[in-house]
Amino acid sequence: MSNHQDVREEERYDALYGVKGFNWSFGILFLVFIIATVVKYMMD
Repeated sequence: MSNHQDVREEERYDALYGVKGFNWSFGILFLVFIIATVVKYMMD
C-alpha cells in the first residue's frame, strides 16, 4: 500500500514537471516574439 502511494506521487510529480517544462518553452518563444515585435517597432 505504501509503495502504491509512492508511485502515485511520482507520477503526479512527473506530470507537473512536464507541464512546467512546456510552459517554460512556451514562455521563451513568447519572449522572443515580444522582443522581435519591439525591435520591428523601433526600426520603423
